[in-house]
Amino acid sequence: MTREDSQGDTIYVSSILSGNGKRVVSSHFKGGSVSAYLGGSEVDLTSATIASEGAVIDVNCIMGGIEFKLPAKMKLQNEVTAILGGSDVEGSPSSVTEGSTLIVREVLVLLEALASSIYPSLDITLIVG
Repeated sequence: MTREDSQGDTIYVSSILSGNGKRVVSSHFKGGSVSAYLGGSEVDLTSATIASEGAVIDVNCIMGGIEFKLPAKMKLQNEVTAILGGSDVEGSPSSVTEGSTLIVREVLVLLEALASSIYPSLDITLIVG
């Protein structure tokens, strides 16, 4: 899996039959998109600061897996549309009521339910803290 740092305010990650990762170090992160088609990605946001107007990450995943690592003190809004798939939030999302919100909009197809018998690691996971 290829991993690299992203210092920009937006990210665009695409994995097709492969794997890659990004560690975001922006102090004004606005969002972007992450896609995985028969592949996988890791996005580490633990060193990022969300822009004051918030951030939106659009996620599209078909028979793949994406893992997000989030800081413990981040407001998270997870919006999921799943067809034979699922999304997990691991850890304890904090009860932060102030500050910027990270919105993760996910469209997931053929994860967990159907694909787990073939590829057990297929999943979308948001790890908090």
